[in-house]
Amino acid sequence: MPFWARLAAFFPLMGAAIAGAACSSTSAAPSPSVDPARTALLACCATLTGPSAEACTAAAEGGPTVCAPTLQAYTGSGLCGSSGSDAGVPPGVEAGLPCTVTGSCDAGLDSSMAPAFDSGEIADSGIAVQDSAAPDEAGPDCGSPPLLHPEALPGVYCPFTAAGAIHCAASQQCCEAPEDAGGAASTCQALGPTCPIAGSLAWACNGPLDCASSDAGSVCCGQGAVFLDNACGFHRGSAFQGSYCANTCGAGEIAICDNTTDPCAPGTTCTPFKVEGLVLGTCL
Repeated sequence: MPFWARLAAFFPLMGAAIAGAACSSTSAAPSPSVDPARTALLACCATLTGPSAEACTAAAEGGPTVCAPTLQAYTGSGLCGSSGSDAGVPPGVEAGLPCTVTGSCDAGLDSSMAPAFDSGEIADSGIAVQDSAAPDEAGPDCGSPPLLHPEALPGVYCPFTAAGAIHCAASQQCCEAPEDAGGAASTCQALGPTCPIAGSLAWACNGPLDCASSDAGSVCCGQGAVFLDNACGFHRGSAFQGSYCANTCGAGEIAICDNTTDPCAPGTTCTPFKVEGLVLGTCL
């Protein structure tokens, strides 16, 4: 389900902390000094096209806990005119933002600019909620670090079904229902058609094996971005819409792998990340 949809159910619990946080989406026009991450994310969205631009814009309107990590994920993946999180040069859309907003902090640097963050983890998102009233809490409950799960047979993993976590048949996709669907369970559906519940995440593949015999292409493409959760020391997905098989992935998307033996560019390896109840991999 969409990253911001999972967070929506928690907004009433955040109270005044969120009301004063940067990256809000109120009816009033945001001031750059109040909403720097949202302003920067919208500038990033303007550089994208098609579904990637739509997902980016939706994330910008998703609430105070969505804009900053999505901006970090997109710029860290080399989008928005950046060269990626390891390029050493901040992209233009991040200019003037605290390093904790952009995810570009080095240890011991920019501490005077860093806002205080609450340690609470929301819906396994791994994104800290900005809360200046709670700077001294213990670190986040990260859970277990993600591990790759190489597939032995085609068939996507489908969490949160009525029967628990299952694997769909090779000819099916997993439709992961959104949080606001009244507790509806995820279901396995035929590949191709839109999921029966609007806003569902459509997972058609978890790695190359699921696309090996697909007429659409042999690459498993994830519709979203990946960022490093510095507090937990592992990677997470942001603003995901699902996955599908193709010959090549589009702008703002990643190729999904599930085994260290999967081909990656020199200097990278298949690295696991958590996203919406799943553990997937991408070359990092």
